Amino acid sequence: MNTKHIILMACAAFLGAAQANAQGQDLSILTVNTDAKTAAMGNASVAAEGMYLYNNPAAFFATDKTFTADVAASVFEKAEGADGTFGLYAATAGYKFAKRHAVFAGFRYAGGLKLKGYDVSGNPTKDYQPYNWTIDLGYTYLLGKGFAAYATGSLIYSHLSRMLWVLLSMWVVRIRITS
Repeated sequence: MNTKHIILMACAAFLGAAQANAQGQDLSILTVNTDAKTAAMGNASVAAEGMYLYNNPAAFFATDKTFTADVAASVFEKAEGADGTFGLYAATAGYKFAKRHAVFAGFRYAGGLKLKGYDVSGNPTKDYQPYNWTIDLGYTYLLGKGFAAYATGSLIYSHLSRMLWVLLSMWVVRIRITS
């Protein structure tokens, strides 16, 4: 194994373990499941059919589809002390070409709450309407029968902290391909 392969594997391991955190808080838009079916199965996203970009991009090769598009909306229970209702909205599309390649694009938005703001002394200040959004891209390559590698990237914006992040990850997975 040469130096180039070792560096590539080290980068893949690092990017696969990378996590985006904002002031000690994780970005809930990255952890909330976008697909109702996989959420109902305890977030078992390996068995997902749809929302491939957010669940398992390699699973797209286990289907006969050339194009996929999915839209999802999740509205959560009203939170005590907040006006409005928190919702997560997602849209994704994927296209398979040249038998071994697939590309994906998606968008997620989380928001809808209005929270009362207070200063350190407990005096009311302006109200906050926090929201997050992401623009996501992905690429999958079929390595051989039953194995695929994929890489995803996200541009993440959080209104509350007014920060913009870039998150990249790479994975190699085994998929079941039926003949």
